[in-house]
Amino acid sequence: MHIDSFQLNILSSTIHVSGFKIYNPSGFPEGMLVSCPRIKIIYDRATLFKQKRHFFIMEIELKTMQLTKNKVGRLNVDSLKIVQQSKFSSPIPCK
Repeated sequence: MHIDSFQLNILSSTIHVSGFKIYNPSGFPEGMLVSCPRIKIIYDRATLFKQKRHFFIMEIELKTMQLTKNKVGRLNVDSLKIVQQSKFSSPIPCK
């Protein structure tokens, strides 16, 4: 993963991320899985440091997303550590 810049503004309750990139995990061809030039999040300031956060708006400029399979037929997104961890955790209910 790579991020060019990250800005957290507590006064305006915004997060700005630029140059967000996730690369293919090992066992897949070299290259990018996801590229987002710009991400903007407007969040609930009261939940910022709590376990469950609330986001009002999330704008994601998606430039590329490339799904590929390895030699055994597994998708690159299924091989990411965060996906593997979330399969074993309980779902978060939406309110």
